Amino acid sequence: CCDVAYSQKYVVNDPSALYKLELGEWNGTVCEVFVNSIKAGIVFSQPYTFDLTGLLKEGENIVEVRCIGSLSNLYGPHHRKWKNLLSAGFWNGVKKRPAAKNYILENYGLMEPFSLKML
Repeated sequence: CCDVAYSQKYVVNDPSALYKLELGEWNGTVCEVFVNSIKAGIVFSQPYTFDLTGLLKEGENIVEVRCIGSLSNLYGPHHRKWKNLLSAGFWNGVKKRPAAKNYILENYGLMEPFSLKML
């Protein structure tokens, strides 16, 4: 599928401290977390946090979050609002495709910046 990557630089003075990544509002199927280009893990359920303890080095660190969307914007249907799993039955009764300007699409990605918290 598709992903959107967000990265932020953090300067860490005490890498032995406890650190937590906090995602704000986001929409997608899963978020992958990378620290200094190394995959650290995934976030997929509440409370949408990730323990970065022991993964950060002293000095500058780059934390990247890749938010993975789904195929719903690709496959549709784009003419009805839905919040559950899609099925072939969603197309039942559709006699004409709606104009693209009327499509209902999902926004994927981070809706606000993520943050690094020292505990």
